[in-house]
Amino acid sequence: MRRQFLWIILAIGALLCLYGCHGVAPKKTVNIPQQWPIMAFAKNKSLDLAHLSWWKQFNDAQLNALMQKTLSRNNELHQSLARIEQAQSQLEQIKFSWLPKLDYLAGYTQFPILGNPGALALAYPTYIVNVLQLYKKQQSTKALYQASIEANNSVKITLLARTAASYFIALEHQEALMLYQQLHKDQQQRLHYLRRQYQSGLIPLDALLLQERAIQFTVAHIALIKYNIAISKNALHYLADENPGELVLKTRFAALNAAAIIPGNQPLSVLRNRPDVKEAELLLDASHANVEAVKAIFFPEINLGSYLGTSGNQGQVKLGQIYVDGPLVDASVFAQIKEAKARDNALYFNYRNVIRRALRDVANDLTAYQAYTAQLQRHLQALKEAQKQCALVNQRFRHGLENAIAPLDCAITLDELHLNISQSKLEKILAVVTLYQDLGGGYDELG
Repeated sequence: MRRQFLWIILAIGALLCLYGCHGVAPKKTVNIPQQWPIMAFAKNKSLDLAHLSWWKQFNDAQLNALMQKTLSRNNELHQSLARIEQAQSQLEQIKFSWLPKLDYLAGYTQFPILGNPGALALAYPTYIVNVLQLYKKQQSTKALYQASIEANNSVKITLLARTAASYFIALEHQEALMLYQQLHKDQQQRLHYLRRQYQSGLIPLDALLLQERAIQFTVAHIALIKYNIAISKNALHYLADENPGELVLKTRFAALNAAAIIPGNQPLSVLRNRPDVKEAELLLDASHANVEAVKAIFFPEINLGSYLGTSGNQGQVKLGQIYVDGPLVDASVFAQIKEAKARDNALYFNYRNVIRRALRDVANDLTAYQAYTAQLQRHLQALKEAQKQCALVNQRFRHGLENAIAPLDCAITLDELHLNISQSKLEKILAVVTLYQDLGGGYDELG
């Protein structure tokens, strides 16, 4: 009877051990398209996106310096680096768990079970390890450490994009301020001539009021642009861990070349480069290993130890122990496994979502670049046609065939077109910035 009971216990232990050793099913694959829906502008060869200094194509020394300053001073990046150190420390803690521990005990005891040793001093090394569980924990922690590195790279990408966007917005607003000031000047001149015509009874009052209202709109725009310039400059100071203040912009926005190099990297290449995709995959790997670590509770635990020391009554003390143990009946373990599997399933769908979001973002960016490029070209064409028309108006004015209002109307039209071109150019450049951010460009260029 005793032998049968022993065999039953051993059989149950073997089944639990096999259950604990059973691995997690590998994650499912995600269907990736072979190419982007829009490839009209992505005609260049595939580039090494991680090491690509995409902002240098604008040939702006101040922008390059601001990028360098942000990556060396930004607090968010320092926080991310600290999280890497934390993850590395956790990995080292797991690695050190493979080593035995050495503890000590000193004091006085009269326990009969110990033979009444009296004064006692012991050193007792112990080695208690569940080999499979510790191995899986190390795998999980290593994946989390690598994921923290990819998270840091994602922070770099975001900071590069935010710095470039803030800089270009500040430049464009500074350009727009000059254009609005010129528009205000031309509107004031037109108002001057309209007043003379009104006083002469040549135009009704509502024409005069309409021009005054247009001037008020321009004045309001000027005040708002000054506010936006201050915000953009303060954003650049914030990104570089500096106090708010003035920032002298050395480049004219009109002098920037809006044409950009659009990489020809296909979707799979982009996904392999994007840190957020790699981070999501590593988190999923860590979750897989964690599920197996929880299951490994059923795997036997090795317990080795000895007691070495001396006592006042018995002299030297030397004891040894070796055994294996593990849970035989612990229903809570099954709930822990269920929880780990549920977390693993959630991370799998997060992994799929990150991939889908990455594909969506890049496809949208290519569409935006195409749309803003076409918009800028149309505005430039409209400017050329308006300039030709205004040249004819000025010629007729010089020959006395037009009144003084006509050239001013042309000047105001040109001012407004220049403003539209400036805004369209900014939208195109920001589309380039967002595209490179979503491609995962430049995070490893500066180290």
